[in-house]
Amino acid sequence: MAAALVSFLALKDAGYDIVVRQEVFLVAWWALALGVAFGVLPRASPHASYRLVICGLLAAVSFGALSLIWTGSAELTIDEIARDLGYAGLICLVWLSVGRDTWRAAACGLFVGAMAVCVLALGSRLSPNVLPLDQFDLTLQTPRLFQPFGYWNALATWSAMAVVMSLAWSVDARRTQTRAAALAFAPIGFIVLYLTYSRGGVVELAIGLAVVLALCRNRTRAGVHVLGVSMTSAAAILVVRSQGEIAQGAGDDGALLVAGASLVAAGTCWAIGRATRRLGIRAESGTKNRHVPRLGRRSRFAAVAAAVGLAVLAILVVAAGRDGLGARGDTAAFDSDDPASRFTTVAGNRSAYWSEALRAFGDQPLRGTGPGTFRYGWAKNGSEPELVVDAHSMPLELLAERGLLGLLAFVVAFVGLAVAARHGFLKAAGEPAAVAMAGSFVVYLISTSIDWIWEATAVTVLGLGSVVVLAAAGSDHRFRRERLGSRGRWSPALIAIAAASIAAGAVQIPGVVATEHVRDAQVLVHAGDLEAAQEAATDAITAAPWTASPFAARGELELRLGDLSAARRSALTAVEHESEEPAHRLLLARIAFEQGDEIEAHKQLTIARELAPLTLGGVGNASEELQERLLP
Repeated sequence: MAAALVSFLALKDAGYDIVVRQEVFLVAWWALALGVAFGVLPRASPHASYRLVICGLLAAVSFGALSLIWTGSAELTIDEIARDLGYAGLICLVWLSVGRDTWRAAACGLFVGAMAVCVLALGSRLSPNVLPLDQFDLTLQTPRLFQPFGYWNALATWSAMAVVMSLAWSVDARRTQTRAAALAFAPIGFIVLYLTYSRGGVVELAIGLAVVLALCRNRTRAGVHVLGVSMTSAAAILVVRSQGEIAQGAGDDGALLVAGASLVAAGTCWAIGRATRRLGIRAESGTKNRHVPRLGRRSRFAAVAAAVGLAVLAILVVAAGRDGLGARGDTAAFDSDDPASRFTTVAGNRSAYWSEALRAFGDQPLRGTGPGTFRYGWAKNGSEPELVVDAHSMPLELLAERGLLGLLAFVVAFVGLAVAARHGFLKAAGEPAAVAMAGSFVVYLISTSIDWIWEATAVTVLGLGSVVVLAAAGSDHRFRRERLGSRGRWSPALIAIAAASIAAGAVQIPGVVATEHVRDAQVLVHAGDLEAAQEAATDAITAAPWTASPFAARGELELRLGDLSAARRSALTAVEHESEEPAHRLLLARIAFEQGDEIEAHKQLTIARELAPLTLGGVGNASEELQERLLP
């Protein structure tokens, strides 16, 4: 099930689409409700720190709901609340369904799913027809490998997690064949990571490998495996670089040579895994060995905490700087014919995004601007004329959108997960599955600090799934309960859990239904059936009356049908729901222009320019002739 879930989400563009992710969240919550109702769940009692996790998540969701009072978009804020609830549902479902007897199988499933996606990603570069490109993919025009996720950095994080899990199993697994097979998959992940040309992915992998070296029981073997995988992967990457079409993503010329080099690297690593079966075995068995350095439990966790802390601190220091990661953009990499030149520069716009997040936090330090509303602050104050939806850093975006209170709620939840994971790791006595899950989660944490990875549902499920599965290693079998109480009555606690799960699942429904109706309206518009499209937009409004996009879609249709009064009412409602969205102001301007009210049209254009000065430029001050050209 674990492998199937992460693989399914990965093949659905990482579950970024609201329909895909909220359908998965709906299934998760209602599966939890049915499992509790019929006595299938819970299978075990989680560690006591689950109270911190539940309290933190409840506080985050509650504070998000409270922010509906001041948010600039009820639609975006409710979407984020639904996302928070969805991840909470997956955490609860895994925590209550995976116990001490099954956590290893779940961990193995996550690893298998992660590596299967890496193999598929490499296959998509070697044979472009393996995965079909959608319309969005065709517009990317980049040499960076992004399939099947639709985003290269998400694939880089995924690959880093897969490589870390592979190396963890290759070090301490009991069977030699298991260690060899696990190590054989590592070069595939390395090659995929290289083809994404992601600098963040390299940093994440380095930290993940440091975690494996700190936590594994046989660091001598781990060092040899890391060295062996690095050398064999480097040789395969040299072959990739020699094949221009593969390196550039421009075709499949040289695919057989690259595939052969990948298989040779995998086979070499398999042989290394076999050859090191006796290396450091005394340390693995727990006996004393002066030649193999050992770290105590506290020292191990201190080393991991120090690595994560230093990484996050470095990110914050860069964010606080004015230039940071190169506020002038990624031009150095794009000007070169070699996409790997990205690895030699830190150029990028992240410092600009992070600076805007800190500015928004300074304006509203306690409550934030509202979940999902970073885009409006960037549109108004950003330094580049581009659409930026996220701050590219979860801690900084939480500060900007939810303030200190919202950040504190998530910190409580993550501290609870970390405490439960540490308890599970100690119970597992450093088993390879435990090291793999710990390393995977640390990689995920680092990635969310430097990118918007948390919105790639597949990557988040893999990361959060890793830490929850690790926590399940320390669960207690005592929490098995029957569906009915001893007197044949429903337990009030079980009724409450089932009811809460049903309600949380129901929160996912309106967004899915409304989005589907809006998309149906767009299809009908292209088909020329405007009246049917208008009905679809109205159905979207009925499903989620607090959302602005259905009102805007209906207003657009009413404008095209010539019903200007109705179009204006719909556009005004869209503005009421999303007052900071410039597109709604432009729609009002167009309607006013059609009504002959040039003063109102100019007023709305001016407001739109104030909301997005860089992207809309001088539209607000445009001449009458230019306005007439722009409004249609």
